[in-house]
Amino acid sequence: MPLAARKPILSQHSVVILHNGMVTTMWLPTPIYERIPQFWFLLGLLFMSSGTYLGFEYELSFLYFGVGFVCCAWSLWIFTMRLKHRGQERQFEVSPLSDQAEEEQDVTVERGAEPAA
Repeated sequence: MPLAARKPILSQHSVVILHNGMVTTMWLPTPIYERIPQFWFLLGLLFMSSGTYLGFEYELSFLYFGVGFVCCAWSLWIFTMRLKHRGQERQFEVSPLSDQAEEEQDVTVERGAEPAA
């Protein structure tokens, strides 16, 4: 991908927040927005390792494991939803390179030559 076609690093994404019964929008920079699933996964691993460190004799260690599992599952859900959404965007996206390749293939077919593989 050419350098000029890349998205700027400092582009922002909006996040909808419910605060005091009102819906507000908060803008997050792209690097932070892209790292949210990794943050949740790391948080889940930290909760699980804390539960292991405290030991099963400690009453709340199962709570630590439960919260850790929920955080890890939430991060995987966010990651898969983003992949699905980006896959749908690519489905409708038309690349100028693919149009150019199709035009070249049409020209070779019109000349009577076999289409390039």
